[in-house]
Amino acid sequence: SGVDTIAWQAFGNCNALTNILCKAAAPPALADETSISNYRNVTLHVHPAVLELYQAADYWKDCSNIIDDYHGQPAAGDVNGDGKVSIGDVTRLIDMLLGDQ
Repeated sequence: SGVDTIAWQAFGNCNALTNILCKAAAPPALADETSISNYRNVTLHVHPAVLELYQAADYWKDCSNIIDDYHGQPAAGDVNGDGKVSIGDVTRLIDMLLGDQ
């Protein structure tokens, strides 16, 4: 949950990598497309509250499948993915509990 950057070639040539569970409340910065060499074959698992952030983030959006099946708490209580903990997180959590996603 504390990772904010993934360096160049960090997972380069890791062709067996098919799933990533990302607990970060905001998509970690990727140095470039070589950070995860086979991202087009990777399923990315994220919290539902931050799904749209990952779907729009450079390189992360190119994962073959991004799913919101990680139902743990996002990093630092940031439920709405805005990078800070505030009343907006409480509102988002209530919406999620009531099914108003």
